[in-house]
Amino acid sequence: MQQVTQLNTSDLLALKSHYSQLGYS
Repeated sequence: MQQVTQLNTSDLLALKSHYSQLGYS
């Protein structure tokens, strides 16, 4: 889970947008 802690805010927003497109908003 260390990768999660290393994520930047931009990365988190990108992932959120990605999942949102998949319908997991």
